[in-house]
Amino acid sequence: MKERMTAYLRCLATAVIVILAVTLLQRGRGFGLGHSASDGCFVAAVLLAGTGCLRIAACGGFFDLPAYGIRRLVEAHRRSDEEREDFLSYRVRRQKNPKPAAPLLISGIVCLLFSWMLL
Repeated sequence: MKERMTAYLRCLATAVIVILAVTLLQRGRGFGLGHSASDGCFVAAVLLAGTGCLRIAACGGFFDLPAYGIRRLVEAHRRSDEEREDFLSYRVRRQKNPKPAAPLLISGIVCLLFSWMLL
């Protein structure tokens, strides 16, 4: 439970930092506070929700084949005496510990709602 709460807090802290940065940049250009805060919330929403969608795709195995190929390419140029794993064992290992996407998606949706409220 504590790990889940820290994941949500980390996402919300990232959102607040992005919102503040975009708001300050927009205020420096002469836009109003409401407009600037709405833009900041929208940018944070797109970043967080987009990252969450990419994480869902990655956990579903969408990027497994390119990642395995790049890993094999790097291992081919490194000298190692380790036994190389095949694609099936690589995929099973990756699916054992999926990364949660819910904190990113929920934080992105919350930022999007704030952006709509500030319009």
